[in-house]
Amino acid sequence: ITLKPNPDDEIDFYVEVFGEYVEYGWEASDIYDDFHGLEISVEISHEIDLRKLNTYEVKYVGTDSNGNVSDPVYRYVTVRDTIPPEVLVNGESEVIVERGRNYVDLGARAQDNYDGLITNIYTKTEIPTAMLLGKYEIVYCAMDSSGNEGCTTRIVNVVDTIAPVVYGAVDGAYYKNPFYIYFAPSFAGTYEVLTGWLNGQLITSPWQIRDEGIYDLLVVDDAGNETRL
Repeated sequence: ITLKPNPDDEIDFYVEVFGEYVEYGWEASDIYDDFHGLEISVEISHEIDLRKLNTYEVKYVGTDSNGNVSDPVYRYVTVRDTIPPEVLVNGESEVIVERGRNYVDLGARAQDNYDGLITNIYTKTEIPTAMLLGKYEIVYCAMDSSGNEGCTTRIVNVVDTIAPVVYGAVDGAYYKNPFYIYFAPSFAGTYEVLTGWLNGQLITSPWQIRDEGIYDLLVVDDAGNETRL
């Protein structure tokens, strides 16, 4: 008995779990039966379970017209899983967070075609603290028992839409004595870069105003938000 290969010219081959096993056939030859045009019967036996990962043996035994039985010939079929888990983010796949606010990540979940629910979800990138402006990617991944890895991504956009805070002065107010002007980020603890101008002069915080006059104060953060007095 000579076994026929699959389209990839393989006698032993792989089958995807929950897929379909195809028998590619054989050729049987016997001197007597071939000469007389008689058919050789071939019995095939196996216990392939396409629901379970394993390597299975397919056994072929031929019997000629005179009852002579051939030595068995074997094909080995491996049922394997090559499909990665499907990973889905919890919540929105893209979110906007105000700089300085506490960002709470909702994580992700994973389902595998063979293993079912996978609870071990890991990230390949750090979760942003929302203290720095920018666009961040959180990559969530899960691996099944066959070593297939699936991943998905959430985009976190850290923005700043709130103007800087100014202390010590009120727009349109009149002051008799020297006083200090302070300016600070809209949220404490952020890494905002603030720039202040007083009547066009670059100043830092705190800044004391001692001379009489009318003053125009402009404070701008690194996101372009302005506070003007």
